[in-house]
Amino acid sequence: MNEDPLNRYQSMMNDTHAPAHLPEQVLEQARAQTSATPQSAKECGSHTQAAVTAFSVKRTRIKGFAIAACTVLALGLGGTAFALGLPSLAGNNDIPAVANSFQLAAFADEGGSPANGPVTLSSQDFMLMRASTGPLFDAETDSYPGPVVSSRAYNLNLTCSGENIASITYELQGEGVSFNNWQLTSEYLESNGEPEVGTAVATSDQDSTFTVDYHDQDMSAIDRVHHEICLNYVLEGSDRQAWDEFQASTAQPRVPRDGATEEEIAAWNEASDKFELVLGQHDAEIISRAKIAITATFNDGTTATKTYRLAPVDDFEQAYSAYLSNRFSTDSAAEPNHPVLYTLEEVTG
Repeated sequence: MNEDPLNRYQSMMNDTHAPAHLPEQVLEQARAQTSATPQSAKECGSHTQAAVTAFSVKRTRIKGFAIAACTVLALGLGGTAFALGLPSLAGNNDIPAVANSFQLAAFADEGGSPANGPVTLSSQDFMLMRASTGPLFDAETDSYPGPVVSSRAYNLNLTCSGENIASITYELQGEGVSFNNWQLTSEYLESNGEPEVGTAVATSDQDSTFTVDYHDQDMSAIDRVHHEICLNYVLEGSDRQAWDEFQASTAQPRVPRDGATEEEIAAWNEASDKFELVLGQHDAEIISRAKIAITATFNDGTTATKTYRLAPVDDFEQAYSAYLSNRFSTDSAAEPNHPVLYTLEEVTG
């Protein structure tokens, strides 16, 4: 009767012996690979759990491989299998740490890099949010005798992405620019948009720098602190002349109400567009001379800084003028006009 194959295999294995030094040598190699805790698992912040899990899997594979190596050698493949197997043990636990990195999302999303030059920004990434222009008020005389001042706030998508980032510091460098930082109050958030006068904004200050936690960058959160690029300047020369012409060109000093005729509304819109174009060009000159230095502080305490510059597109005047002339269009079939007015470029210091 034929012997059961499993019994024959067991009998063969019982009569097979590895060289005396082999088991200890293989186990010594395996211990050396598995005893050290990967430094990257300690330092990579949010990636710690993933690193630990990967290490556990690799350690099990090494242990299994060591046992397999003993068996193969015992079956007579000798030093060849040992020589082929041991190199795969070396370095299996050297899990590479995720390198520290960061980038401005609005720049990276467009495929930007220092080598590729500037990228264009959509109006969603950079746009005028708030604007006011008028003479300064003198409380003592209850009048407006002061110079005409323009205040303009632009929203820039400052979100950063990267690896191992703890916090991000933004610094605005240049004449006539600052960060305007403000936050809505709980009273406003609970009032359905109809708060009492003076209760809408909890904080409002202007500074050249601010710092945020990496995980606190949600620009869509209505209760967050908002950071805008703010410009404040006195209208002089041709800018002041444009203001005077705007005031003289219409009998409506403010946005027309429902009681205005169509002719009055059209005249006001035309004068407003002309004046806004002047202010937009003035803004572009100031913005183009400014730089934004962004410094990322990583979980290991190291830092890295990148500097960016905004610049108006070559046809800024034509593009902005076309947008302004269509923004009050009553044609319901007309598509919303979102012009590309600025580029963003990474520059050296």
